[in-house]
Formats: sequence, C-alpha cells, structure tokens
Amino acid sequence: MAQHGFNIGNQSGQGFRADVNAALQALVSQSSGASAPSTTYANMLWDDTANGVIKRRNQGNTAWIVVGRSGSPVFSSVTSGRTLHVSDYGGVFLCNGTFTMALDSAATLGDGWTCTIKNVGYGTITINPYSYQAIDGLFSIDLNAPYQHAVIVCDGSAFYVVSGLVSASIGLSNLKNGTANQLIGYNGSGVPTEVAPFVSEMSRTKFLHVTHSVSKNTAGGSSVAGWQVRQLNTIVTNTMDAGISLSGGEIVGLPANKNFYFEFSAVAYNVGHSSLFLSSRQAESGEWLTTENVKTNTSQEIIRGSGYLPSHSADMSRKFTLYQHTQSAIATNGLGLPSNKTEPAGLSDLVETYASMKVWQVS
Repeated sequence: MAQHGFNIGNQSGQGFRADVNAALQALVSQSSGASAPSTTYANMLWDDTANGVIKRRNQGNTAWIVVGRSGSPVFSSVTSGRTLHVSDYGGVFLCNGTFTMALDSAATLGDGWTCTIKNVGYGTITINPYSYQAIDGLFSIDLNAPYQHAVIVCDGSAFYVVSGLVSASIGLSNLKNGTANQLIGYNGSGVPTEVAPFVSEMSRTKFLHVTHSVSKNTAGGSSVAGWQVRQLNTIVTNTMDAGISLSGGEIVGLPANKNFYFEFSAVAYNVGHSSLFLSSRQAESGEWLTTENVKTNTSQEIIRGSGYLPSHSADMSRKFTLYQHTQSAIATNGLGLPSNKTEPAGLSDLVETYASMKVWQVS
C-alpha cells in the first residue's frame, strides 16, 4: 500500500525529504491499496487491490470510475451460473450450457464497469442484473444461439448492451458484399452469409407471439411415438400484419418477401427423448430449423430453439409449422403437466401454456 495526501507541509529537511518520497511512491503506484485514499482529487488514479481494478476519480471528485484491470485479464470458460463482481471487470466469459450469469448491483460495480458474455454452446445463457435493475430496459436478456454474445456496460445505476452478434467471429477475408442493414456472418459450412441481428426484444416493433394455451389446470395433451404438430391456438401479440392467422395449429399469412427471426419452445413430460422441428413450407418444399434432443425421463422439460428463416414468395399459402418429436406415446399429459395451482388474488383468467413461438420481422 502506498497512499499519500499529496500536501507537503512545512517541516525539517529530513522530514521534508521523507514526505516527498512518500508522495512520489503513492504517485508511481497509483495510490494502491485495499481501500480508497482518504484524500481524493479530481482525475486521480487508485489501484484498488481488493478488487484488482484501476479506478479514476471523476471530474467532480464525487465518485470513482472503473477504467482498467491491474491484474491479468479475466478470460474464462463457464459451465454453471455465477455472479459477476467488480473484480470481473473487463472479463470475457465463454459460457456453455443453460444457466444464469447474474450481475452484482450497478452501484457496487460502478460507472464504467464492463464485461463480455458469449454463448459458445447450444443452451440459453440468461443475463440477470441485480434485484430489479434493468439491462436495456429489461429485467433480463437471453443469449440463445451459438456464438451470440453481449458486451455489457454499467453506468452506476443500470446496464446496457453496447454490442452483440449472433454470428461467429469472422476475419476481413470472409466478408462479402451486402445490402444496407445486413449483418454478414460466417456459417457452419464456412460460407459468409446474412444472419439475423441480435437486438433487445423491446426494440423489435414488427412482432408476432403465438402459443398453445389451454384453460388453467388442464394438461397439454397426449404425445405420440413420432412426429406431431404442436397445436398453436392463440395469438398473444401481433404488431406485424393484420392478415396473419392460425389454421390447424399453423401460422399463415406472414408478410411476403420478408426475413424473420424465430424463437420457439415446447414442453414434454416423461416421453424419453424429444425435439422440435420448425418448418416453413409451400407444398413439399421449404426451409426448416431444428433443436437438439432433450431427454425428459420422468421430469417435465422445455425444448427450445431459435434461428433465422429467409423470405418467401408472395404466395400466402406458405405455412409455418411447429412439429414435436417424442419417443413415447404418453396419454393426456405427454405434452405437458398442468400446474394445478391457484392463481393470485384478483386474477381469474390465467391459462396453461405448453408451446410458444415468437417471430420478429428483421428486414
């Protein structure tokens, strides 16, 4: 620890020299110490040894701003949930699995604190700020696509995502010509291609949300040993197009010649393995998205998927269908167990939701 008030008082020659040397030691060591210097000045630096970060006093000399690390940069692989603290400033966290990365209080982390969280697997990484604090105006955000990442910055009272991509990192040699507002990525086959941008849910205005919902305490239905259509039956939100409807559990009437980003999920109970298949089809041709197999055993599990599907022709007969494959036929509740709970006082219209599809028009 080397700290000093940087005020040399009148004293004898020997004392003066010792005082000056102490001030110089504090200056070259950036006032290092586990606690803040007792005397502070605007723009002074402090090496916070308790958290391994460098802080700078703001111009009003009223607060500290985190500006760097004093130790080695944090670069770590994460396979289970954890909370990020001041000492994680500047960290790059490579997350593989489905879990929550919590953020300490914005006031504790301080103005200028930042980190990068990247999903390197096929699960969902939920970024959850402390208590009811917000990140881009939301209580949490999800990274639910491989190589999606978020660069997060704190201003001392809230959190913001200042950069985030769905695509894998690419070099300049892998870029291709694109039109305005396109995001060019590098797909799994090594081919540069347009990908859906990562933006917070609140900023997407052309949005459709449909579900398979039934009355409260009603089971999700029987599963079959094979594929079946998840019967989407409720339009929860539609700010995309008034012509959209549901027919036979399928979405019809999405705007022609547009591009869409999908997030879809469904539950399964005690069916063995289960997976989802989202099809965009016209007659027997089309594009599709799939999910990994999820083993349910005797538990109820949620199967999730997401991805981008390109535009389609002006033929409005094209349908978007959510199929679910289950290993076993389970009567009544193979497609979901009811909650069997009593709703809170004042709420009498709650429903059971067993499948969900969210669609954003991205171009």
